[in-house]
Amino acid sequence: MLLDPATLQLLPFDYIEVGAARHYKLAAPGAALSSVAVISHTAQGNSVKPLAPVWISGARDAGDLTITWVRRARINAEWRDVIDVPLDEPSESYQVDILDGLNVVRTLSVSAPTATYTAAQQTADFGSPQSSVSVAVYQISSRLGRGHAGTATL
Repeated sequence: MLLDPATLQLLPFDYIEVGAARHYKLAAPGAALSSVAVISHTAQGNSVKPLAPVWISGARDAGDLTITWVRRARINAEWRDVIDVPLDEPSESYQVDILDGLNVVRTLSVSAPTATYTAAQQTADFGSPQSSVSVAVYQISSRLGRGHAGTATL
């Protein structure tokens, strides 16, 4: 199928559409809609979810791991004041998943771009403080929940 970039259009999108199954029929010019199968699609909202945090880093102090990151924005994302981009959400909120392989062993919820994974929490999760910890950091959208994950091993 040849797509013409000049005629492609972005379909209108409302947050209420996320998670709702919609059914479509795609027919070639001149073909009857009755001759084509129904295609089901559930919008995930990937183009409007918060972007993955970047520059995820960690610093250790007496076994505690302090995790920091930089959030990103989709709207008004120009770096004008050399400090930070404006927040896209009504409030700042994040979740940090602590991973053991692909399994989440703990989720830390915070309202600033920093979280502390204490030595006591590490001992409860792994049996001892860890020299290396894998994390996935998500900015939380008030409309869509978790955004895209930023990942790192610290």
